[in-house]
Parts: sequence; C-alpha cells; structure tokens
Amino acid sequence: MIRLTALASLASVVALSAQAAPIQLTPGEWSTDVTVAAMGAENTQNMTACMTENDASLEPTELAQRFAGGADCTSSDVSQSGNTVKFKLTCGDQSLKSADLTLTHSTTSFTMSGTVELKIDEQTVLPGTMSIDANRNGPCTD
Repeated sequence: MIRLTALASLASVVALSAQAAPIQLTPGEWSTDVTVAAMGAENTQNMTACMTENDASLEPTELAQRFAGGADCTSSDVSQSGNTVKFKLTCGDQSLKSADLTLTHSTTSFTMSGTVELKIDEQTVLPGTMSIDANRNGPCTD
C-alpha cells in the first residue's frame, strides 16, 4: 500500500543538511515506523536498516529527491529552517498522488509528517496523513 516499504527504506537511510554544510546524522542501525492514515483506517510498517556514512549526510534538495524517487514522485518547494526541512511530492498514476511533508531531525532521530492524497481508483482521491519516526539503535549488525 502506497509504497510504504520504499518510503520506510528511504526513511531509514536518509539524513538532512543545512544549505551551507550537511548536517551529520549518526551512521548505524536505525529503526523506522511509517504510518499512513485515511478515512479512519491506519496502516503502519516497521523496519530496521543500516545507515552508512554516505547516507548520513545530504543537502535538503537531495533529501527530498531521495524520498521522491523511492515513491516514484518528484519533489518541489524544498525549504529549510534550522533542523526542519519542508518539501512537496507530486506523483504520477499510482496510489500516492501527492504529499506535503515536514521533517525534523537530531543526530540520532528524525520525524516526518504531513498530508497526503491517496488514489483509490480512477475516480477517487482521498486525503490522509503520513508520519515517519526513525531512531538510531546503535552500530550496524550483520
């Protein structure tokens, strides 16, 4: 549903950055919960993944593009203020039509939340919400 697995995978290996210099998240094993809700129903997926040094440092536009690419979308309107990055996703002919998201981070956690439009069928698009909570567990394990 809504490519939650792709979003969860990206959420677990994505970091944020300032415009002048990337902000460094701590590489290691990260746990991620992705929740999508619409019409009173909620679906949550959990996963764990290893964040590498390369994954732990991205510019805000690269961050938005990674989330967009994982969901077969394009990103736009990327802005940053301190430890918060906002961006929009516009998607093609799939279950996730669009999203307006805000991501806030520290070196060992991040949360992302916002509104989404979900395509049910050719005639029906429903409003919903999405949230992602990610936390570093410790070093990567094999």
